[in-house]
Amino acid sequence: MAGTVSDYMERLIRVQSQLGNEVDDIIVSKEEQILNLNREDQLFNKGIDINGSLLGKYRNTLNGSGRGYPKTAGDPFNFYDTGSLFSNFSLLSQGNANKVVINNSDSKVNLLTTKYGDFIGLTEENKYRLNYEIIYPELMAFIKQYL
Repeated sequence: MAGTVSDYMERLIRVQSQLGNEVDDIIVSKEEQILNLNREDQLFNKGIDINGSLLGKYRNTLNGSGRGYPKTAGDPFNFYDTGSLFSNFSLLSQGNANKVVINNSDSKVNLLTTKYGDFIGLTEENKYRLNYEIIYPELMAFIKQYL
């Protein structure tokens, strides 16, 4: 992509003006992967809140069939019962503001938040993963197309 300094500056300005929209596009295309940082990694696998604190452990073993069972005494809560909580996660991207908001519309969220605190959102570790493992490589590929 050889050219004059003026050509390069035009491409640079075009990239700069499109960055927010490109981040939004990346977030939309990676929505499930991003939501899984919260629902699968943090809640289901680790049972932690947005600060990385354990939300609780099962006192007794709960037998059942299906995903999330058995719930063994001493294991962290996995917050998977009917699947309703996990299926009601959604993203709101504000690429121009460099912000991603994770929401959950499940009817039990307010009750759970009152009892356990903030668990809808990402830990610092998962914010890092979002920025540097999900968004950054895609954004660099976009930029390299023009520069």
